[in-house]
Amino acid sequence: MQIVDVAQILDRQKTGVVQIRIAVLCFCMLFLDGIDNQGLAYAAPALTQAWHLGRGALGPVFTASVAGVALGALVAGPLADRFGRTPMLNGTVICFALLTLVTTLATTLNELLVVRFLAGLALGCLLPMAIVLAGEFAPGRTRARLVTAACCGYAIGAASGGLLAAQLIPAYGWQSLFYVGGGLPLFLVVAMWFWLPESVRYLALRPGNTARIARTLRSVNPTLTFPADVEFVLTEEKTKKESRVLQLFTERRAAMTLILWVIFFLNTTVLNLLNSWLPTLVDMTGLPHEQALRVASALQWGGLAGVVTMGYLADRIGFFMVLAGAFIVAGLSAATVGSITGGSVYLLAGMIAILGFCNIGCQINNGVLASTLYPTDIRSTGTNWAHGMGRIFSTVGPLLGGILLQLKWPLQDIFFIFAVPLFAASGCILMLRRVVRARAAAEEAAVPAVELGAA
Repeated sequence: MQIVDVAQILDRQKTGVVQIRIAVLCFCMLFLDGIDNQGLAYAAPALTQAWHLGRGALGPVFTASVAGVALGALVAGPLADRFGRTPMLNGTVICFALLTLVTTLATTLNELLVVRFLAGLALGCLLPMAIVLAGEFAPGRTRARLVTAACCGYAIGAASGGLLAAQLIPAYGWQSLFYVGGGLPLFLVVAMWFWLPESVRYLALRPGNTARIARTLRSVNPTLTFPADVEFVLTEEKTKKESRVLQLFTERRAAMTLILWVIFFLNTTVLNLLNSWLPTLVDMTGLPHEQALRVASALQWGGLAGVVTMGYLADRIGFFMVLAGAFIVAGLSAATVGSITGGSVYLLAGMIAILGFCNIGCQINNGVLASTLYPTDIRSTGTNWAHGMGRIFSTVGPLLGGILLQLKWPLQDIFFIFAVPLFAASGCILMLRRVVRARAAAEEAAVPAVELGAA
């Protein structure tokens, strides 16, 4: 019998058609995710006017949406580790498409709150699971670049939502953005069904998948051949009977997991504030409504550049140094935005783009980093729970934004508040690096002791 380690096989491959196809499908999923996630923020000024709402009245709806995203991530992670990546992704896309279409039928704040919470449950699954699936097929030497390229879909979708809103909403009403955001995913799921393969790393941990693994590996590299009695394994990983969530805290992972959650909380709190209220805040500067939407979308276009650039740098110098520096720059840019809101439109858009470059770039690369810290059998759980726990506590972000607007705080003070969590996140990244290195050193030191005990 020939034993083949699928991780070694995948890491030796060049980035080819299959890896690119998976990245493109993940890109498309996240593109539509970005449109839908940001849809309400871009529609908020028009919706507020159409429903005759007070300033900040949509705060509970934004909070419900973020809470749904958080809970969705928590539930989806263990399910994806148990039932597979692709079944969860296919089901998730169908659910968020239908619920996005239902959003157009809402006529009251309570109805809108419920629908956006349910849509958030589905949307919370997509980003972390796409990171995991794309990463499990990518060769190790180009993993960060390939995964972050796929994740650019979210930033492009979120930014495109602003451009779509500027064109669609004045002509067709706030519902038009949700018709687009809900209709397109129903076409995408057909392509996903036929062209999105299950992770062979995941399959190698489950018996009875030999033929399926061989078929998928040959699609990655047609020159690969395997004997009839081949056994596919992940040499350094084995499934465990204990709860996957519990495993996030065993084998010296507790400190690593908790610090990772804090980093996600700090970054996502600011991102939720910006995603929910930036179009409204820019609208308050007195710019024409369509121009304010375009300026606000600079956050997402900057985020697109940040995702690509930071992924490339992470492959070269490591995640920790890239993220620590980016959080510092994000904090400085956030503190600066409020002081130029009454100045040049181009300067305002440029500073918002820098903030998006760092804030969104960190958000995506945090997820890629998280996926490298856990073994295959709990990778989706670890990545999803980092996203989910960060999002649960970051639900205070949209609510805080609504309160500050109702209290009529100056824009400069509001943006200064945005900077504080970003500075704190930089320190947490350096702390996480120290913990991860200490854990790796402890594991290396334990290996000789185990071997001597066995002898």
